[in-house]
Amino acid sequence: MDERINQHLDLATQKIRQIFNKTSDRLEQVKPGETLTVGKLSSDVGAEVGLTRGQVYPILVMMLDNYPGFKRKKGSSGGMERLIAVC
Repeated sequence: MDERINQHLDLATQKIRQIFNKTSDRLEQVKPGETLTVGKLSSDVGAEVGLTRGQVYPILVMMLDNYPGFKRKKGSSGGMERLIAVC
């Protein structure tokens, strides 16, 4: 593959990883039993990386399905609910 394409892909991957890392950091702040809407999460992360909520949302959706320790609730009252650990 052309080196310019490899460089472009590396930069794009770095940007997506930055979004994923910021999202993980934000999710770790959610207390057990609390829910954070994906819209709010998209807005917060987008503001940190210089993108809009609409630009970040589709990227987050790929990451959030089956995210460890959370249940993704869909719909207008949904979001990412942190599961309460049961020992």
